[in-house]
Amino acid sequence: MADTEPKFSEFPFSKWLESIIKEMFNIKPVAIALEMLDEGGQVYTCYWNTSPDDRSRMMGGMEDDNRMAWVMANRDEIAQILSDDYEDEEEGEDG
Repeated sequence: MADTEPKFSEFPFSKWLESIIKEMFNIKPVAIALEMLDEGGQVYTCYWNTSPDDRSRMMGGMEDDNRMAWVMANRDEIAQILSDDYEDEEEGEDG
């Protein structure tokens, strides 16, 4: 009988996940949340030893990470908008 199960090392995220699991030994987590997104856009969330409060705190951390990623991805446009607003305010003060 042939083994049809894919090997962990065949997944594109295997090295990343392995490094996260190794880091967990240093962190010694008391609660874990894992979110996954499949090719169809479905979100899967798994929890270990988490209370509703833990989940809220973890969600807040993910939201903060997302905001920073969005700002960094759009920093040139944001800088331009802020520069334009600053110039508009200066023009309004003089006139």
